[in-house]
Amino acid sequence: MKHYIAVPANSADRTAIFATGNTPEEALENAIEWTGGDTDGLTALECTPALRTDVEVHGSPLSWSELPDGTQCTVEEEDQE
Repeated sequence: MKHYIAVPANSADRTAIFATGNTPEEALENAIEWTGGDTDGLTALECTPALRTDVEVHGSPLSWSELPDGTQCTVEEEDQE
């Protein structure tokens, strides 16, 4: 199973994760609750199960990272690479 997060499309604006989902479409649909219905400017990126769980349990982290293949991950996961 793949995991996705909804974040701003512009990487310079990625200071929050708005939602998670099992598909890119689901992550963006779930972001509607937090964006007041407007998902323009958001994109869905694949993430690790650990990052998804972190977001679902604790909310958007202050920071997260990216694995060499582009998958979004926790800072701890990047440190293990």
